[in-house]
Amino acid sequence: MVDIHSHILPGVDDGSVDLDTTISMLENAERWGTTAIIATPHYYRGYFATEYEEVVRMVDMLRGDIGPRGIKIDVYPGQEVFLDKHTVEMYKSGTIRGLNNSRYLLVEMPMQDYDKNFLDIVYELRLLGAVPVIAHPERYTYIMDNVNIINPFIEEGCLFQINTGSITGIFGKSVKKTARVLIENGLCNFVASDAHTNHKRCTGLCDAFDMVRKISIAAADSAESNSELVLTDSDIISGNVRISAKKSLFSFLRV
Repeated sequence: MVDIHSHILPGVDDGSVDLDTTISMLENAERWGTTAIIATPHYYRGYFATEYEEVVRMVDMLRGDIGPRGIKIDVYPGQEVFLDKHTVEMYKSGTIRGLNNSRYLLVEMPMQDYDKNFLDIVYELRLLGAVPVIAHPERYTYIMDNVNIINPFIEEGCLFQINTGSITGIFGKSVKKTARVLIENGLCNFVASDAHTNHKRCTGLCDAFDMVRKISIAAADSAESNSELVLTDSDIISGNVRISAKKSLFSFLRV
């Protein structure tokens, strides 16, 4: 299995604090069946802003560190890019790039406040050939409150990555239920750890995939294969369609 979203690089963002933590996270990932993992430090201007070429350099160093330890897991470069008015220019300049330098660009939005300008940014990225992968949509308050907000992003050709912790429930009931709604509606193109530590938000995909498979075998199978396709920049046929949610859905999400 391939994990496309992780904060395993030591000391660059709010993820792993040092090499020992990173090694422990990778050992845990390997123990639970992960064969490849993409390091995706935050690119969030003003907070964490590790440029893509620096990520490549750090990944190369990490490969040298894990080889002698016998850890049999492939590590690839990526970023988790916070969408803002500079994103398109950063993409044009190569400061930010897709996962393993593919067309698939992992992006995130604010947890609380929705801005319709995000759609304009997504549209421009699409014109440049990028395919935005929206990280953990199930955790955004505005999607929990009104899941239909995701529909314009579907229409723009975005893909969606759900966190393992959202599926298993570590972020609370509302997030877990929203994740289920997205899975049931076919909007789970990827399942990834978004691991930050080796404790609560840890590496490892198996438990979450088992839960997804109980909801939809097709969703689990496509999420697993899509993650492999990212590594080779291969075409992903999403089949994503608009959600048509009834009012009762939102009531149940607030439970």
